[in-house]
Amino acid sequence: MKRKIFTLALATLLLTCVCALGGCSGKKVIDLEDYVSVRFSGYNGDGSASVVIDTDAMLPLIEDQNSPEMIASSFTAEEIKNNGKLSNGDTIGVTVKFNEKMMENAKLNVQNPTLSFTVSGLKEKQLLDLFSNVEFSCEGTSPECTAELKYTNDTGLDMRDWFTWKSSGGKSGSKADISNAQFEDGEVITVTIADKILEELRKEHIIEVITKDYTVKADGRYILTAADLTDEYRSEVDKIAEELVNEKVDEIYNKKDRDARYNLLSQVSGLSVGKMYAGCSDQIKKLEITQLNSAYVGVGDKNQKYIYYIYDAKVSYYMKDFFTVYDDEKDCVLIVRISGSKITPEGVMYSDWAFGSAKDFNSAYNSYITSNFERLP
Repeated sequence: MKRKIFTLALATLLLTCVCALGGCSGKKVIDLEDYVSVRFSGYNGDGSASVVIDTDAMLPLIEDQNSPEMIASSFTAEEIKNNGKLSNGDTIGVTVKFNEKMMENAKLNVQNPTLSFTVSGLKEKQLLDLFSNVEFSCEGTSPECTAELKYTNDTGLDMRDWFTWKSSGGKSGSKADISNAQFEDGEVITVTIADKILEELRKEHIIEVITKDYTVKADGRYILTAADLTDEYRSEVDKIAEELVNEKVDEIYNKKDRDARYNLLSQVSGLSVGKMYAGCSDQIKKLEITQLNSAYVGVGDKNQKYIYYIYDAKVSYYMKDFFTVYDDEKDCVLIVRISGSKITPEGVMYSDWAFGSAKDFNSAYNSYITSNFERLP
């Protein structure tokens, strides 16, 4: 008899446990651990998680004939903390929300609404050095050097307009307009990846270098001020000018350059060059340089770089036109203009030179020297 009582008590206890689990209450159990999963995507460090709730698998448990799909679809997941910045090995919590009253009415017992998952399967980012695909070149004479940035496509990426730049000389812009700027020798051009591009690239790549400096190396520098000339270079330029003016004096004196001779005589006599060509007989009996009056350096019209040397001279001449004889000695000025003079590793070079003359220093100065010029000491 005692054995039967004990057996009955045990059965009652088991039945109570089953009822506690929902069996005797008539409720069906939805253990969310069986219906919730997480998919991971993206790159390690910037990974994302998306929660998947298998509502279709729940439908056989929902006996409410009126709206089983609505009940199943009412399960939603809360936003995951740090989503979009996940790394492999991180643990994330997923909390599933639902309407408890709706579940009660549908006689459903929802278990494990809070779950944990370990992040895995995110791709590893590869190091990307964008500047390994940038080629810098420059050429020209300071301060008018031109520079160019070329972008190769080894990465398969379109790199046009990905960069901005600024120089130590105060110039700046995008990659597209660097070729429109002019730079001085030694000027530093800092190239930087644009912020928006950097943000996008870092979603899939590791970017360690975001800025790089390039230094302009000129093939020479123009002589634009007195400070550009050391004593050695000044001596060299003076010698060039002296050789040029002596050469031209010899050509004039020996009638090798009729145009230069007529222009000189026109300045000192007042007789027109045209009249001389028409029939004037002339002779320069003596042409002597007395001294170097002054020298000037600067930029003339159309950005032309010049050095002017103005020499005082005396000319003794004889001219006879149809009615008048000119036999006189007068002071005059001889002018040497050196164009495009620059200093290179080989020394002082120039692109061209010209010779002129004037009646006196003031007329020469007013004809050639402007406020853009500086007198050489």
